[in-house]
Amino acid sequence: MAIEMVEGEPPYLDEEPLRALYLIATNGTPKLKHPEQLSALFKDFLAQALTVEVELRASAAELLEHPFMDRACPLEDLAPLVQATRR
Repeated sequence: MAIEMVEGEPPYLDEEPLRALYLIATNGTPKLKHPEQLSALFKDFLAQALTVEVELRASAAELLEHPFMDRACPLEDLAPLVQATRR
């Protein structure tokens, strides 16, 4: 989802959904189109979140503690935005 938010579309958008899943599973994390436009902190967050090997991938709790999250708006500001997108 983070890649989709950055790129404006999901990885392998032009592929059939099952083929897209296969490509992600076999090729690993999709490459960003313009990584130079992202902060080093966000790229590190993505790298930790998208590590293919489960035992090396950061947990949700660990990602919430990542320094990138310190730059996020307060949860009480974010929650209504998330709820609005679900409607």
